[in-house]
Amino acid sequence: MQTNMKKNAQQIIDELNNLSIVSYLKVLGYSPAAESDNSTSFQVYSDQPAPATITVVHDSNTFLDTKTSRTGKLVDLACHIFQIRPGELIRNIANYRIDLLMTRSISPANHRA
Repeated sequence: MQTNMKKNAQQIIDELNNLSIVSYLKVLGYSPAAESDNSTSFQVYSDQPAPATITVVHDSNTFLDTKTSRTGKLVDLACHIFQIRPGELIRNIANYRIDLLMTRSISPANHRA
């Protein structure tokens, strides 16, 4: 039983990965460029001249960056967008706005929230 013990990094990553990627992109200020029953796509801007298209698959709550072919869960996406490592992300959740997503308790089941 793990009461009153600090969570390890992998447990935190696992919890974050259960949060909705679609909702996270909306928290970051992105609007869907295209939506279907199975997926939602966003144009995501970074330090590159052209935006990347990030497609989120609803059933698996995973993303695909069609420009780089990178895939993954929410933590992978946040690290990809902000060019950081998972350790930096979990040490500074508020800097990457994941705290806003956590307080809303949005799960992948509510992916269109």
